[in-house]
Amino acid sequence: MALLEQEKYDYIHNVLIKKFQLTQSSNCSALFDLDANLLVVSDETRRQFGLDNILTVLNKSFKLDNLTDENIAILTGFSDPVNIEAIRIACKKMIKLQQIVINQRIPVNFISLIPRGNIFSSRLVSYIPVFHDSGELVALQTYSSHCNLFGIAEYLTILEGKNLEPVTIKAYDLPIKLTQRQHEILFLLVRGLSQRQAADVLNISRGNLAKITVESICPKFEIFDGDTSELIDRAIKLSYHKYIPQSLCRPCIIVLDNEIVDNYFTIATDN
Repeated sequence: MALLEQEKYDYIHNVLIKKFQLTQSSNCSALFDLDANLLVVSDETRRQFGLDNILTVLNKSFKLDNLTDENIAILTGFSDPVNIEAIRIACKKMIKLQQIVINQRIPVNFISLIPRGNIFSSRLVSYIPVFHDSGELVALQTYSSHCNLFGIAEYLTILEGKNLEPVTIKAYDLPIKLTQRQHEILFLLVRGLSQRQAADVLNISRGNLAKITVESICPKFEIFDGDTSELIDRAIKLSYHKYIPQSLCRPCIIVLDNEIVDNYFTIATDN
């Protein structure tokens, strides 16, 4: 038997929110209702994202689908049309992920990539369904933490206390000249993304990405059998892992659950 609206309201406000405030203050976390309205955020979330500013602007109401250009500028620091549009696309993707959690009653994980100038800030984000004791879904909780997007090797390097060269933007004066799209693909592959994830970032089909890699990029590195592992090794020796194409310096969302990508976000193979 479904919960009455008052029962659901009482549980959210008298149990979930109170428990959240007691246990989540040091985590970067937030709680949303099933209409994607923000219910409560942790102190750490407010600190890291400056949410007090955005909540003041929005009169204490926050939803991904009601952000104005001014709101986006306050929340992210971006005010140019290109980045604002990219942020709107990222918000639409996050809204879709919220709906998947609500409709399928499953958690989802993704990387939120927000560049600021020449420095990238990437976060691992989880959307978790929250259930009443009766088993009915009543809310959605988010967790996020900083992560190193471009490869586990970076994480291990940090653990070992080594100095890691940051990813920087560089003009196309690297040893082998590539088109912008070829540079984008190669950079993502050498930094540890799978072809599926790289295609998701670039908003192209996996088949098209594989075709460009094998037919256009590999021959430029004198690889004629489509060996992408060898391509990555040669590209790293030539420092292609250090320099990010300027075109990738934009907000994007990378979904980590392959089944969700296949079912909800896969682009049809290009003709």
